[in-house]
Amino acid sequence: MNSILAATWPVGTAAHSWQATASSGSGIGYSAMLFAAKTIAGSLYDLLIDDGSIIKKAKEEFEKNTRDNKYESPLPDGIKPSVH
Repeated sequence: MNSILAATWPVGTAAHSWQATASSGSGIGYSAMLFAAKTIAGSLYDLLIDDGSIIKKAKEEFEKNTRDNKYESPLPDGIKPSVH
C-alpha cells in the first residue's frame, strides 16, 4: 500500500496537544500541508493522464490483497436504516 506522511510538528510532540495544534498552525505545519497537497495533486494528475494501466494495476493489487477477506456486515439480516 502506498501512502504519504507529512510532518506537521516536531518529533516527540504529543498528538491532540496544544503543542501539536500550535505547530500545525505554524510555518512547519503550513509547509507540510502544501507538500502533502502537491503530492496528492501530482498523483491525481498521473491518474488522469494515464491510459488506465495504473488503475488496472491498483485493482489487481487490491483483489490480490483482499481475496481472502470476505466482507461480512456486522448488522443482522433484515435491519433497515430509518430515514428521517
